[in-house]
Amino acid sequence: IDDKVVSASSVAVCQELCHLHERCLFFSWLPEIRQCALKSSAAGRRHIFGALSGARYCEACVEESTDFKGNDLKTFTEVSAVACQARCQAEETCHFFTLNRTNKLCILKSSDIGRTPSAGATSGPRIC
Repeated sequence: IDDKVVSASSVAVCQELCHLHERCLFFSWLPEIRQCALKSSAAGRRHIFGALSGARYCEACVEESTDFKGNDLKTFTEVSAVACQARCQAEETCHFFTLNRTNKLCILKSSDIGRTPSAGATSGPRIC
């Protein structure tokens, strides 16, 4: 694959396109131009302002039934952990997130201190 660029309407669609390509291991989505770069390696990783990147199976790094209590930065409504993680990636001060799956509340966090078991919550890092 090595940087195959395709059109994608969202970061979730970009990740799904990565799932569909056998050699894709990582992806980067550029929201301003709605382009998705599919990558077979993390080599050449660099910071591009506004880009949302992740692993093919990004959900593997999240913690189900876990809340990171406190250290809240901002709150949004999101439908998935992938979308909530993308919000976190877009915020420079965000390092972790918690998604309440019941009410779709995505809470961006500055820290994972306060890790607490919580049914219906999914938490994870800014980048897997």
